[in-house]
Amino acid sequence: MFVVGRVARWLIFESPALIDPQREHDDTLHLMPCLLPILAVFFPRFVIIMIAVFTRWFSAAFDTALWPILGFLFMPYTTLAYMAAMLNNNHSVSGGWMVLVIIAALVDLGHHHFARRTRWRRRQ
Repeated sequence: MFVVGRVARWLIFESPALIDPQREHDDTLHLMPCLLPILAVFFPRFVIIMIAVFTRWFSAAFDTALWPILGFLFMPYTTLAYMAAMLNNNHSVSGGWMVLVIIAALVDLGHHHFARRTRWRRRQ
């Protein structure tokens, strides 16, 4: 289990393409930074756990631990989008990052609405 965790950490966070983007052009290295966003689209809560365990991005993006926990439970896409905006835009949400956060919030709210509608249909 320890070996799998170390390999996953290297693949996602310590890949040479992430550390030195000017490195020689090797296609396998340049694909690795896309692994985390691709996983986030399909498994946002898993990615939140990976980020919380292996990095300090949440402490850099949020002032308290309350918001990431609530985001994990209720709005995982919005939490990830807000964290990305805060880390990549000098701790502000503006421009394209604002659009990303709004789209993520709409996706999260859509999931809640769809779940509520499905429960309503089952009762009838």
